[in-house]
Amino acid sequence: MNRLIWGDNLLAMQALLAQGYEGKINLIYIDPPFDSKADYSHKMTIEGNEFTKEPSVIERLAYKDTWAGGTDSYLDMLYPRLQLMKRLLAGDGSIYVHTDWHMGHYIKIIMDEVFGKENFRNEVIWKRKGGSANPKNRLGVVTDTIFWYSRTNKIVFKQLYTLESEEVKRYIEERFNNIDENGRRFMKSPIVSPNPRPNLIYEYKGYKPPKNGWSISREIMEQWDKEGRLYFPPKEKGGRIYRKIFLDEYIGQPVQNLWTDIFVINPVANERLNFDTQKPEALLERIIKASSNEGNIVADFFCGSGTTLAVAERLNRRWIGCELGKVGIQVTRARLVEMGAKPFLIENIGNYQREMIYLTGGRIWEMQHLILKLYGATPRDKTSGLGVRKAPDGVE
Repeated sequence: MNRLIWGDNLLAMQALLAQGYEGKINLIYIDPPFDSKADYSHKMTIEGNEFTKEPSVIERLAYKDTWAGGTDSYLDMLYPRLQLMKRLLAGDGSIYVHTDWHMGHYIKIIMDEVFGKENFRNEVIWKRKGGSANPKNRLGVVTDTIFWYSRTNKIVFKQLYTLESEEVKRYIEERFNNIDENGRRFMKSPIVSPNPRPNLIYEYKGYKPPKNGWSISREIMEQWDKEGRLYFPPKEKGGRIYRKIFLDEYIGQPVQNLWTDIFVINPVANERLNFDTQKPEALLERIIKASSNEGNIVADFFCGSGTTLAVAERLNRRWIGCELGKVGIQVTRARLVEMGAKPFLIENIGNYQREMIYLTGGRIWEMQHLILKLYGATPRDKTSGLGVRKAPDGVE
């Protein structure tokens, strides 16, 4: 059964390994937090009123620990998690790590160490927006980076095609400039053999063969002719037969490592959830289709608003998601329920707040070390000058 886990992904992955998931996950996508300036609050609208849900103390503490030592503490957080992901990944599995210019170059070094340079597949550059207000002293940033690694040299990979990139649109406009008698747009494609092929040198309907011969046999030529897939230019001009490639059958150009045809979610899109780090479903759809099969397990251990899980569900994949933030879990659950997802488990691993209150018998002030650490403060022995007085029983 699919699983949505609320808690620290380090604990969640350790639990999955203990439950027999080692080598069972076919595809992992993660989008770990890579901007330390984020405050991780979440805006929501209820009955027309806008509210801001602030992160809990434990969430604040986790994010503070992640960035306490800057880049070093961030990488210290990520490294053991990547090691666990490697153990969970199937032999023919892939992992995609989404980052940006803040941390990408550091993460690449760690990925090389954990997964091996030989298993590096691609650096995908995603152009997420068309323009940016440039700072005074550098160029504007309009891209993110996605590192793709495999577990071994044996991988699941399906070549995808696109019709949406600007390059493909220009190609279509320039090349598909003919219309046949049925009103179908097509482009002319040569059927000339690049090398001498004596067995393919034959005359067809009065048209002389090219010097090296045709690139297809007479049987195929006749079949294409019967299907209306041949273009016959005027013979008197010395024209040569071409193949018709119809626009309505054109699947596009192979997807390369520069993705310019997937856009950020616009403010009125149906999939928009007002979740700051939400990624477009088209981005995850491309990754999941390229690197997994139906029935495979797809995992996202920083699942945020649940885009990976929702797309995996729609594409008939099994899934595992983990998120530390309560709001992310709530948004993901609602999203999956609304789309009619198959039954799934919601699990809680490491609810430190509830556990701490239970262990202290409800004496909240015994959590003061946690609060002090969160705000980088130290306790004071004296309260004079702070407007604090002691009650008769000595309890402040």
